[in-house]
Amino acid sequence: GYDSEASFSRAFKRVIGVAPSHLRNAGGDEQP
Repeated sequence: GYDSEASFSRAFKRVIGVAPSHLRNAGGDEQP
């Protein structure tokens, strides 16, 4: 697994092209 959420975010952003938080915010769920 990943050593930290930060390293996961970097790898995710490198592969997907956007940060996981961006996908969460734009996922369509109207969460506060």
